[in-house]
Amino acid sequence: MQKIIALILSTLLVVTTAFSQSREEFNGPFASWANVKTRFKAKGDGVTDDTRSLQMAIDSLSCTSIGFNKETSTAYTCIYIPRGHYKVSQTLNLRGKIGVNIIGEDPANTFIEWAGNDKDTMLLANGSACYKIARLTFDAKNKKEIEGIGIHWLQKWTEPKNRSYASSNIEIADCIFSGNMAVGIGGGYNWNDSEVKINRCSFNACSVAGIRITGYNALDYWIWYCKFYNCNRGIINVSGNFHAYSCYFKQSAYADVESDKGYYTSLRGCFSDNSGSLQYDKGSSNNPFKRVFQNNVVVAPQTTPVQYGHAGKLTFLNNQFDGVLIKQPPTAATGDKPYLVYYAGWFGTNYNVLSIGNKYIYDQPFALSVKYPKKIYGLNDSYGKKALPKGSDFVAKMPVTPALTKRKVFEVPVNADVKTMQAVINNAAKLQGQRPIVHFPVGQYLIDQPLVIPSGSDMQIIGDGFIYASVINAKKPFTGSSLIKVKGPSYIEIKDIQIGSGVIKPLNGIEFENIDQPSSNVHIDQIYSLADTSLFVNGFNYTAFEKNNSFFSDGNVIVGGSKQKAGTGTLQVYCFGGQFKGTSVYNNGVFVAKDCWWEGPSRVPLDLQGDGSITIDGAMMAPAKVDSLPSIKIGKFSGKLNFLNMYIQGGVSIEANNPDLNLLFWNINFFHKLNVLNAIPAKFSGKLAFAGINAQCFDQKNPLCKDVQTLNDKFVNVSDENKYFNDQTMQDRMSMPAGYQNLGAGVSNIYIGRVSLDGSMVGLKFSK
Repeated sequence: MQKIIALILSTLLVVTTAFSQSREEFNGPFASWANVKTRFKAKGDGVTDDTRSLQMAIDSLSCTSIGFNKETSTAYTCIYIPRGHYKVSQTLNLRGKIGVNIIGEDPANTFIEWAGNDKDTMLLANGSACYKIARLTFDAKNKKEIEGIGIHWLQKWTEPKNRSYASSNIEIADCIFSGNMAVGIGGGYNWNDSEVKINRCSFNACSVAGIRITGYNALDYWIWYCKFYNCNRGIINVSGNFHAYSCYFKQSAYADVESDKGYYTSLRGCFSDNSGSLQYDKGSSNNPFKRVFQNNVVVAPQTTPVQYGHAGKLTFLNNQFDGVLIKQPPTAATGDKPYLVYYAGWFGTNYNVLSIGNKYIYDQPFALSVKYPKKIYGLNDSYGKKALPKGSDFVAKMPVTPALTKRKVFEVPVNADVKTMQAVINNAAKLQGQRPIVHFPVGQYLIDQPLVIPSGSDMQIIGDGFIYASVINAKKPFTGSSLIKVKGPSYIEIKDIQIGSGVIKPLNGIEFENIDQPSSNVHIDQIYSLADTSLFVNGFNYTAFEKNNSFFSDGNVIVGGSKQKAGTGTLQVYCFGGQFKGTSVYNNGVFVAKDCWWEGPSRVPLDLQGDGSITIDGAMMAPAKVDSLPSIKIGKFSGKLNFLNMYIQGGVSIEANNPDLNLLFWNINFFHKLNVLNAIPAKFSGKLAFAGINAQCFDQKNPLCKDVQTLNDKFVNVSDENKYFNDQTMQDRMSMPAGYQNLGAGVSNIYIGRVSLDGSMVGLKFSK
């Protein structure tokens, strides 16, 4: 993927971050995993140099897509590192691998300890994709300028038994970075190094940053539930982007986040505790970068929490800000009074802010440009000193590393026929309430009829990798709509497995029936779908869906049931890093997508008709062959459409006869289209707002293309601008991650994690 975009350089609603009891657990090792002690003779005694043993284990990981180590007797895609102290003196290289896992027993007792030189990387992932590294502590042992894990695609190559892969669909989970490391996790180079989930990691006293992201293609870094203690900076972002959810920053010396360029970034549900600042943007420019702050708590900042000097707008939703400890320099806007946000630059644009539902200690929290136009759109902000949450309470409620849990394991024999597979599933289904595991080791599993998960099941279906590892596929097209059919109500987990390979249409990937009980949940995390429609929800009234960390998941069709249509249902689909392209809602369906890039061949990625609510907050929309024609087409629609904090390549078209449409574009940069407001029909019958809009073109003969253009805000049929913003962003402010958690009896609780869906018509189908 080529993601480099040319930039011209020159009613009160308070949502609190809620952590519920996580249902996640760690199961393993399975018999198909390679144990580095028993198979590769690593010692893990803290004295012996284990570099060679660990590197042999990594080098021998199967790569079935090119035929490397695919024999059943030797193949493995998971390395297991049992407890111990593993001394390494040279960089461990994960080179040219795809769909593999490196898993430690527990970061509390499984250590990779550096015994090499200064200025090095402990584990380098180069040209590898779809891998997971988890449950390890990386200890730099006080060596200088050490990077713990480097995600850097340094070169492209093709060899007889090895090749490079576009580095994406990566997870780093439950790792600790210590020993005065310079950088815990570093990502980015020239090519992809994108779509990275960093989950429940801890970064201790990193001298540069806990996480450093570098490069225009270092995109979609989703950082979840991480802890940053006494780092110089928690996160450094240079040119790429990141999104942090419910992270804790303690005493970051300079800033929790430092951005140097970077398209759009977000902090949602985070806690900043006595740090230098929350977010600092380097420099000042005419670039329309997007910065989103939602539901964060900032306690005892040393200096101005947010410092920003670019042409994009700032969005603050439901945050809480404490006072600054160190006296700030006076500004033309605030004089000698303290302030929380500095937002001014040399470029002539509108310095606008969206601020709703925040708690500010100062009655004038914004130091805005006095030279250029400015406006604050907002409602229900409050001012004055108030009791703020404690950092210790926040940390105590954060999700922890899932415990190693032993369950009854039903192993599926490699090359088993469909009757054998179904018999294994049926036996596991008898153990209701015990969460048994049906394990598919690395291999191909061919079926000629659907595998059926019985109603009332409480089981885990687990493979050995995200892609090209454990693959369930059709021998040939057969009667039956899906490869796997799940009957509800059920508690089902499907993880680390590939469903389908090649073109299996008209079959679907996984189909779920009768799971729409009140309070039911579906949690989808890291799916890779090549289906025409990745998510199809048909006739549901109650279920809450999350689709997270899933760039490759085009196509979302959400159809409400009778209660949802009448306004009495609770159906919702929230996506945090989940793809929005090809979305449709009907019968009052609700869809919110945040923090995800899209690019692809489709010239019109959003063609909208129907009824309900769609919000896209924090995104890039980049058709491959773009021009000034519409990339978003809005036909007859009843309900709310919100496009917030986005880059849109191309224009917009809007149908005039839309009396029930409420439309909002906020903080948008349009590429290739200057006269964006011409899209507003002369006799538009609905309500709309275009606010905080910039535009760019790339015609060297057009003098207007020499700089970013600022468009004046435009409202149509809106009498109260602030109330309109409040109403339109209500769903966005309500939507925060819920996570995978325990639920009551009699409902459905579905988890789908790190699953590939290849070649089907519908990837995940949910039917009444």
